[in-house]
Amino acid sequence: MKKQLIIAVLVIVNLFALLALGLLYFFVYDLRFALNVNAIISGLPVVAGIAGVITLVFLLIKRKQLRFGVFGIAIAVILLPYLVVLMYHFPALVLPKPLNKHYIDSEENRLMALVLKDNSASSPSYDFVKPMTSSYFESWKAENVANLKKELNEDMKYRYSVDFDFSKLIDQLIEANSQSVPLTIKSSFKDGYYIDYYDVMWKWTANFFEISEKAPFDEVKTSKWDFYHRINSRLADYYRERDPDVGMFIRYPEDVFNTYHPNVSMTNVKISRPAYDPETGYMLIVYEGDANGLIYTYKYENGGLIFIGSLEIWTV
Repeated sequence: MKKQLIIAVLVIVNLFALLALGLLYFFVYDLRFALNVNAIISGLPVVAGIAGVITLVFLLIKRKQLRFGVFGIAIAVILLPYLVVLMYHFPALVLPKPLNKHYIDSEENRLMALVLKDNSASSPSYDFVKPMTSSYFESWKAENVANLKKELNEDMKYRYSVDFDFSKLIDQLIEANSQSVPLTIKSSFKDGYYIDYYDVMWKWTANFFEISEKAPFDEVKTSKWDFYHRINSRLADYYRERDPDVGMFIRYPEDVFNTYHPNVSMTNVKISRPAYDPETGYMLIVYEGDANGLIYTYKYENGGLIFIGSLEIWTV
């Protein structure tokens, strides 16, 4: 009787371990989008471990030998830290392999890559960059352009002591970004950015605000809300109702994403094509963060960028 009780406990513990490994493998490797090479290669120990635990649970029930249950728990104890280490320290092995087949080696791309690197340099996390360029100026009128030239030139002169007329560069910047085009630069984890050609991050959070604004979770019955979004919304509602001081760190779907990809900056990055003057080295580029658009001014010298200053475009 005592042995049967121990076997039952071991079966339950192994099943919970199996569930934990399966969910982590599913979410950490973003398998709801598609099976990817990284999930097969670096995730192979997890797949083998899951298969092993299933086999050991079957043997435990069939042969009634406690060692099978202990071995199953041991596998889970080894693999759970393995996944945690991958999440925190080896993001390139967890996220879908960057699509670098679109890469074009050009001066424009090198400048854009330097800007992304510069903006990630002070942060231990890495940014997800939307795979299309910014088209911030798409609906601008002549009055907006004139105001921008006036504001930027005055800002550079009186705030940053740069006595240069940026009007032609502004015209070049607006012309180059009249419409959004696909990025053709490489992802670089070591430089702190990942070009999100798979739309990984955006699919995580795409419908959160629409769900929460349209109806409570239980009233969302349409088929377009998939299983993941339902779970995600439920988690967000559950934790959002509680005081953050009690230590509940998952309050929004973005936080759920951050749990599985803890090195990801939650800033939604979008970058424009640059406007560059090869004679002076001055460069303008639009960098969009969470809800603001900034024009960054740089000087390109000796293969590197010197940051001069920024102007918030919405103030123009």
